[in-house]
Amino acid sequence: MNTQKTNTNAIVILPAGIAGYTWLNKADTKFSGQGEYKTEITNGLDVYRPFMSRVKAVRDAFVAEQETKGVSIKKFADFPWTIDDETKKVKIKAKLKASVLLKDGTSFTQRPALFDAAKNLIDPASVSIYSGSKLSLAVQIVPFYTSTAGAGCTLRLKAVQVLELANTNSKCANYDFAIFDTGFDSAFHVLSKSADQLIEEAEVEDFYDIPAQGAKDSVSNTNHDF
Repeated sequence: MNTQKTNTNAIVILPAGIAGYTWLNKADTKFSGQGEYKTEITNGLDVYRPFMSRVKAVRDAFVAEQETKGVSIKKFADFPWTIDDETKKVKIKAKLKASVLLKDGTSFTQRPALFDAAKNLIDPASVSIYSGSKLSLAVQIVPFYTSTAGAGCTLRLKAVQVLELANTNSKCANYDFAIFDTGFDSAFHVLSKSADQLIEEAEVEDFYDIPAQGAKDSVSNTNHDF
């Protein structure tokens, strides 16, 4: 086997796939207190076969490197993907720790960079990336070995390019709404004040706009920009 030192800093760009189980806007802390950014992407076996072969080559080179150091590896961890034998679809998983604690006691935080199709940076606070989006991933192939899991590779998620953005996580297509050319458009609706400010002002205005008991209501819809 090849005994060349494994390069874990190389960035590999995966062909685009359909996203699933996306945690890209904020870190998932359910299973890790450090938090993890992660996503899955799915596409055909023929699309990902070259990448899968590269991951296997990295693992084999790492195993050979460890053996030169006297480490005998007999156990192997699962690769970071699953294959559907019926559909021949491959689901590849990549992740990145949100917080990293170093051996010297210091720590740092990190997150994957997000880009649109034109390679402009995406503000994660402004654009929500849901499952169903079409994504390309930039990853580092990181080999590892533990006595429990064995030797394997994980995919460190460094950046994400959003080629097609799924509309919403609520899957509006499941509801039989009509589409209107006029009316409220969320793309052009920007609040200049916080929700708390709007609520507070609304309560004050409602207090002064309540007509006295028995008085006629002189307020009409013509006074508002409905």
